[in-house]
Amino acid sequence: MRERSFYALALALVFVASSVEGVLMEIYDPVSRVINALQLGIGSDEREYSVGLRGSSFRVDARVGKVTVNMMVDTGSAVVMLSKSTAREVGYRVDQLRFDTEFVGIAGRTHAAMVLLPPIRVGSIVVEDLSGYVADDTSTINNLLGIPFLTQLKRLEISDKRLRLVQ
Repeated sequence: MRERSFYALALALVFVASSVEGVLMEIYDPVSRVINALQLGIGSDEREYSVGLRGSSFRVDARVGKVTVNMMVDTGSAVVMLSKSTAREVGYRVDQLRFDTEFVGIAGRTHAAMVLLPPIRVGSIVVEDLSGYVADDTSTINNLLGIPFLTQLKRLEISDKRLRLVQ
């Protein structure tokens, strides 16, 4: 109800502004921004997270279970991958994992163990029920947030050196 009242008020201001010569542009621009914000927010339960470019990549501080993990958002990675040391912090018994899956990527060859990941939270975005991998000790791979996570989002936008995730 409040959103409709604001929307009606904003439309009324635009109408009044359009009838007053010379004042139109001073009023229209802020009012149009209010209308756009209301239209985007009406009935929306979207959650979003935005981060700037860090060096040559987008990195986020994600909660993996109860542990905060710095992860690289990797649109070219077909997996979510944790380093062995990170997996240990999260609570996996890494000495009991089977590192029987081989990956070949930009970092070279590595072996990894498939695991069921705890919920991953990035800001207010939460993704559950993901399979992921733990890289062995020889890997230079360090905590990747790949396509399995990203496909659970409504949108992913990159603009002006910023990454915006929307769920």
